[in-house]
Amino acid sequence: MRFSVEAAALKRAVALVSPVLPRRATVPILENVLLTLSGDCLRITANDLDQGVTVEMTVAGEENGQTTVNGARLKSIADTAPAGAQISLSAAEDASKAAAVACGRSRFRLAVLPVTEFPVPKPVSGIVLELQPGELGRILSASVCSSHEDARYYLNGVFLHRKQKELCATATDGHKLAHIPMSLPEGGEQLEDNPDGGGGYIIPNAALRQLSAMGADKACSLILTETAVEARIDLGKDQGPLIYRTRLVDGQFPSYSRVIPPRENFEGAALVNTGHFRAALKRCSVALSAVEHASSGRPKEAVALHFENNVLRVEATGALGEAASEEIDIEWSGASLRSGFNWRYLDLISEAVDSENLRFWPSVEGPSRFEPEVEDGRIYVVMPMRT
Repeated sequence: MRFSVEAAALKRAVALVSPVLPRRATVPILENVLLTLSGDCLRITANDLDQGVTVEMTVAGEENGQTTVNGARLKSIADTAPAGAQISLSAAEDASKAAAVACGRSRFRLAVLPVTEFPVPKPVSGIVLELQPGELGRILSASVCSSHEDARYYLNGVFLHRKQKELCATATDGHKLAHIPMSLPEGGEQLEDNPDGGGGYIIPNAALRQLSAMGADKACSLILTETAVEARIDLGKDQGPLIYRTRLVDGQFPSYSRVIPPRENFEGAALVNTGHFRAALKRCSVALSAVEHASSGRPKEAVALHFENNVLRVEATGALGEAASEEIDIEWSGASLRSGFNWRYLDLISEAVDSENLRFWPSVEGPSRFEPEVEDGRIYVVMPMRT
C-alpha cells in the first residue's frame, strides 16, 4: 500500500482512535492500528477486544492494500510534523518488511505485524436510534453520577432505556443519581418499555469517555443489541463516519424510580444562584481539607446547609474544630430547615445542571432533588449525610 496525506488531517484521525489503544498490551497486535487503503479512502482501525473504533479519511492513494503499524508511534509522527507538512506511508504485503514513513526531510521505518493477526471488530446489528446533534451528549452527561466500584459493576455506566414516549439515560452510584430524559428518537419505538424489568442497556464508563471525546455534539446512529452497542458518528464533510463499538455491561440496572422523590413530598424549595453556591461550597471546604480523620486518614467532606428567611448558610466543621461558614441570598419557600451533604456531590451536581440558577428541594433525612431553573426534564438526586 502507498498513500500521502496532510499531517494535520492524519493527526486528527489518529487522535480519534488512539484512546482505544492499550499502553501495554499482553497481545502485541493490539498496540497496532490497521490501515486499509481503497482508492483515496484510508480506514484506520484500533481494537482492544472490549472496544473498537474505525475512522475514514480522504488521502492521495497510490496503491491499495493493508498493513498494521504501532498506533502510538504513528500518532507521535503526526503530532510532531511541521505545520503544512505532508506524510507519505508505504508498506509491502510482506509482513516481514517495515513500513516506510516520510515527512518533509524526516524518514521513519515502522515495524509491522501480520494483518491476519489483527482482531477486526465485528459489525453490530440491532435496534437503530437516529440521534440528532447534541442528543448523544445529553445521554452521556448522566455519567457524572455513574459508579466506579467493582463490587456493583452494574452501576458502572449509563442505563439507556425507554420510558413511555421518552428515551432516558440514568446513572447512579448509590449516593447521587442523574436522570436525563429526551424525546424518543427515530427507531426508539422498537425499544422495550420496561426499565424495571430489564428492558434497557448499560453503556460502560469507558465507552462514555471515548464517545464524549469523539463527537458528543454530532449526529449519531446508535445501534443496540443485548451484548454490544455501536455508534456511527457523522464527523462532517472533511472526514468519513466514525464507527465505535463496545460491549455493554452485563447486568440488570436496579429499579431507580422510587429513589426520585416527587416535588410535593418536600417541605420547601430553594432557587439558588449556581455560581454563588459553588463558590461558597469550595470556600467552606477549606475547613474540611485542612485536617484528616484520625481513624481513616481521609478528609471530612460533609457540610451543613441551613435554609431560613431567603438565606442559605453553608457550614463546615473540621475534625479538630476548624470551622467555616458563609451565607448567600436565595429564594426559599418553607420553614427553617437544616440538612447535611457531601460538598463534592453538591458541587458536581451543580456543575452538571449547567444553569445560572439551581432549583433545590432539600430533605433532612431522605434524598434531595435538584433541577435547572428552566425545566427541561433533567433530575438529579443526592443522598444526605450526617454532620
